[in-house]
Amino acid sequence: MKLKIILAIISVIVLVGGVIAGVILVRQRQLLTKQAAPATSLTLVSSNSSPAVGDTFSVNVNIDTGVNTVIGTELYITFDQNKLQLDSFSLGSFFVNPNIQTQNIDNAIGNATYILFLPTGTIPLSGQGVVVSLNMQAVAGGVASIGLSPDTLVAAIGGDVGTNVLENTNPTSVTVVSSQPVSSPTPTPTSGAGFSPSATVAPTLTSIPTPIPTSPGTGGVSTPTPTVSSPTPTSTAGSAGSTQVTLTSVKDGQVVSDTTPTFSGTASPNATISITISSPDEIKGTVKASSTGTWTFTPTTALTAGSHTATIIATSTTGATSTTSVDFTVSAAELPDSGISFPTILGIVFGIIVLTLSGALLKFASKGT
Repeated sequence: MKLKIILAIISVIVLVGGVIAGVILVRQRQLLTKQAAPATSLTLVSSNSSPAVGDTFSVNVNIDTGVNTVIGTELYITFDQNKLQLDSFSLGSFFVNPNIQTQNIDNAIGNATYILFLPTGTIPLSGQGVVVSLNMQAVAGGVASIGLSPDTLVAAIGGDVGTNVLENTNPTSVTVVSSQPVSSPTPTPTSGAGFSPSATVAPTLTSIPTPIPTSPGTGGVSTPTPTVSSPTPTSTAGSAGSTQVTLTSVKDGQVVSDTTPTFSGTASPNATISITISSPDEIKGTVKASSTGTWTFTPTTALTAGSHTATIIATSTTGATSTTSVDFTVSAAELPDSGISFPTILGIVFGIIVLTLSGALLKFASKGT
């Protein structure tokens, strides 16, 4: 009788231990997949795609960790030093209170380094956000690229602490608009009557008729006075572009998966663009349109999943305003598919073996005395 009880207890212990072991193996596989597989991307987004020479603008380095949990990053930045200058860095909202180890800028060769890591004991991070903003200035006209070198990495918790899980990087470029000098008009000579034409409007002069002789025998001629017609000014209003603000990057009713979507469009040149995005915590921002009327804005705070309304107000240099708005939806992030792999199969097989052994032991115990 005692042997029967002992075997029953052993069977229960083996059964419970097998279930626990199977769960641990499956869980371990999921953790390793989540933590070690490279799935993180870095994307550069400029606040102004067409700055004029002398304009300042920012370039956000956005991170999307995918299924990874990360603890820091080493950014090796490249840019066209002949057209751009990097003035400074501004820490983004993704890493909170990190240890910033390196901030180097070399405008002579177009390279910069920005390295940060979370303090020891800090919980690793996952999701989307802005790592850092590059504060730049346009110095010469032309197309200029900004990117990340192959040495760039994102450190994560995986099989070994500091595993690089960076899967890809997405560079950006801007078109720097050269300043166009305003040519001075060439004055139109007067007829001698003392009329001085405007610097911006050229008067139209009538032709000077051939002198008509006076009465016969006098030998003299009369010189008619030239007639100057009143110049008609040419209006330049509206030549700088439309004051109507437009939003082209996000359409009304669109569903976006990016929690920090980029908003861009057109307005009057050098207009002030005010953006308001409805959210549990309302997000606001202000950018300046370029000399060609283009503007770009990327929120540094991630939007929550659900419906949002973006309202854009443009104020021209003359004080005229124009407003547009769109309703859009931020989709919820999809959960990664854990899949089935060797650890999962091993856990299932182990559970079956444990159940078989437990059944055999119970059967043997029932025959004992």
